[in-house]
Amino acid sequence: SGVLHRILLLSLAVSAKEMESSPEAVTTADIEKALKRAVDALSDSGGASRGDRTMLDALYASVDALSAAAKEGKDIPAALAEAVSSAEIGAEATKDMLARAGRSNYVPEDVLKTTPDPGAMAVS
Repeated sequence: SGVLHRILLLSLAVSAKEMESSPEAVTTADIEKALKRAVDALSDSGGASRGDRTMLDALYASVDALSAAAKEGKDIPAALAEAVSSAEIGAEATKDMLARAGRSNYVPEDVLKTTPDPGAMAVS
């Protein structure tokens, strides 16, 4: 998953550079857009999707939380706190999912039943 983390972080770095060069103040919507672009790039590169029992389940939960926070007009610190909480919930939810991608796909289902996906836990 080192390569996957690289894809995620490089995309976020590109977005950060764009935000830095903009004369406008960074908003919660900007943060959401950057994370969504990075997570979509990760999904496209790795071939997994939401619900496949991977790190994407935690990451997309964060994107959803940031999107809702932006729509509600929340400031960045409050939005990020909600994103972290949502990622943790998304990661925990993977223990009830069938593994269709990632390393968990190679582990017997009975072993996974009570264990969240390690990649999802790592990014949460």
